[in-house]
Amino acid sequence: MLITLSQVRDELSKDDLPYINTKLTRYISSAKASLAATIDYKEGDPVPAEAASQFEELSNTYIVEYCRALLDGVDNEKVRLALQIQLQVLLQSTATG
Repeated sequence: MLITLSQVRDELSKDDLPYINTKLTRYISSAKASLAATIDYKEGDPVPAEAASQFEELSNTYIVEYCRALLDGVDNEKVRLALQIQLQVLLQSTATG
């Protein structure tokens, strides 16, 4: 969940404008909180090295899709749910691994 504002803005093809940045900053925080609560992840929890890159990729994709839904009104709830499930499975498999 280390994605930056500029990465999200680039993924969404948004201009670097103050009002966009303000909204995206708020949405990114909300996405991280929502995802963490859903997958039972606390900021700073260790993710095993073999799963770290996959965890980052999936969580960053979730954050982008969350922001896309709020900013552009895209109905991508199924995509976000699939990402949440993948993250839960990833964390569970590495915890029992």
